[in-house]
Amino acid sequence: MIDKLKKITNNTFELISNEKSQKSLKNINLLLSFFCLLFVTNIFIDYRNEQNFTFKVYFDEIAIIFISYLISSSIWANFMKSNYGGSFSNYFYNWSFSKLGKYIPSGIMTVSVRVNQELPKKQNSKKIFYGLFEEQFIYPLIAIPALFISLNLSSNENKLYIFLITLAISFILFRYIYFKIKPEYISMLDQKFLFLLNLLIQLVLFYQIAINLNYDEPFTVALYYYLSTSIGLFFIGVPGGIGIRELIFLTLTNNFLGNIELINFILKTRLLFIIFDLVFGLIGLIKTTLLNRKAL
Repeated sequence: MIDKLKKITNNTFELISNEKSQKSLKNINLLLSFFCLLFVTNIFIDYRNEQNFTFKVYFDEIAIIFISYLISSSIWANFMKSNYGGSFSNYFYNWSFSKLGKYIPSGIMTVSVRVNQELPKKQNSKKIFYGLFEEQFIYPLIAIPALFISLNLSSNENKLYIFLITLAISFILFRYIYFKIKPEYISMLDQKFLFLLNLLIQLVLFYQIAINLNYDEPFTVALYYYLSTSIGLFFIGVPGGIGIRELIFLTLTNNFLGNIELINFILKTRLLFIIFDLVFGLIGLIKTTLLNRKAL
């Protein structure tokens, strides 16, 4: 049974890597990106029309989220380059393009864009799927224990220290276990510094947004939202996780702050990510399209 599944999997990877399949994927991705842009634009307009919502952005928030996107893209590009060789910049633009795919149900476009890569001959897309698995699930699996412990087993004064310690322990333990069972490929977890930095900068971003909104306990709000987004990553069928992380966040913070007090935080954070997904997505779309035309 296992051998049969392996054979089906390998045949699937070979089909995706086929030159004809790759050309078809390019056209499909362009069509899907058009619908993504319409969908995201509509979300932005809806949020802007919310009553009592003021979308004021600060430079520190822009700087932090920009750095977080650069770190995430670098991790992916390094992963691809380590496993396949090729151009770091091409992998970066492909990652950027795939950010539009977050808003297509089930992540179809994200997967489609990522596997639509020019890989060295005789190599298939199998390792890309391993990378997508790591990107989607390993971050929350490492972060959730540290976030849960920090919120429930520490005082306000010790939350930061407890989080940092438990995050480091969670990372070390998970990496040890994962490397015992993973297939033969170079994992994102090999980029230890960037991986941990990517985990930390998400919390820094949420913390800074909470500070700028003048919350009394900004670090606790940031921990709750980080926990909500981490849990939300397991709901892969929801476009961009829209509604899921917000529902989890409001449920978790029910006894902490009133929903009305947190609505600005929810909407502002969501809009910031949508804007950056659009910016990076459009950069990737334009650059990928130009590269494809050059190749013709």
